[in-house]
Order: sequence, then structure tokens, then C-alpha cells
Amino acid sequence: MLKSPIIAAVTGCRGFIDWEEHQFGEGTNNIYVFLAQLVNALLARSKEGLPSRMPDVVFFDNACALKNFACNPKRCDLTEVTRTMKELHYMIDIWHATNHRACLQDPEPARLLDPRSEFSSRTASLVSTEACEQGFSFMDRITYVGMNMGPGHFAIYLYLVLDLENAKVTRRR
Repeated sequence: MLKSPIIAAVTGCRGFIDWEEHQFGEGTNNIYVFLAQLVNALLARSKEGLPSRMPDVVFFDNACALKNFACNPKRCDLTEVTRTMKELHYMIDIWHATNHRACLQDPEPARLLDPRSEFSSRTASLVSTEACEQGFSFMDRITYVGMNMGPGHFAIYLYLVLDLENAKVTRRR
């Protein structure tokens, strides 16, 4: 039975890239590992000559903590993935920017992290910073069905439904 939350990666145009069921809370380390798996897949595709592109910006509710985690000197230069993660542009999504006062006190990190800053506002205006929240709103309406499924059935169900949703979103664009 599904009892744990879901982490999902959503594009700026609200397409689902991937998702993962996880235990406990939405901790920075959980998000970091999930993002690292996506970065690893993109790097592998690039090495194989397949289409791949690193994200221009990673929006997240707590991007300040995620950036600090990615830039931690103990891990940031260990592998190609961690070096790539260190270089990504992290930004707090527009819905959560007003809640982050302490991390935005220093003007230099705030310039990159705050979607309302002069530096980041152009990037934020080109991408729907609400896309992830919209995606989770959709997921909230469908994942309750998984409460009565085993893990395998739920995984197939969610991948199929998200694929259908991606096709619908693509048609609308």
C-alpha cells in the first residue's frame, strides 16, 4: 500500500520528468539524491550522443538549503555529477520566496535564489515557477487511488497517468 509521499521533477511547462516514492519527509538530502539521479541520467545521455540538456534553473521550495547541500565542500567535487550539481542555478519558487527571509539577507545569494531579484526575474519570467505546484496539485487528485494498490501496480499506474497528462499538456501547448 502507498503510504509515503512522492518527489517529482516537473519541467517549466508542467511536464513530468520523473517521480519517486520516498519514506519520511521531503528532506534536502532526498531532493538532492533525486536531482543527482536526473543529472546522472542527463550526463549519460550526453556521453552517448543523445539529446540532453541540463536545466537552466532548478526551482524548489527550499532552494537555499539545496544549493548549500550541493555546494558543500565535502561532496561538491567528488564526481562529475556532484560537480555538475554544484554549478546548477538554484532558485526558490515564487510561491515560497516570501517565506525565506534569513537566506535572502545576504545580497549575493539572494540575487541568485530570489525569483523577484533583478538578476533572477528575467529567468523566472521565462519559466512557470508555479509549474511544480500545479503538477503536485494534479498528483494530489490522482495518487489517492494508489492507497489500494501494491507498489508495483501503483508504479505502473502513476507512470501511465503521468504519461497521459504529459501528452495532454503537450497538446495544449
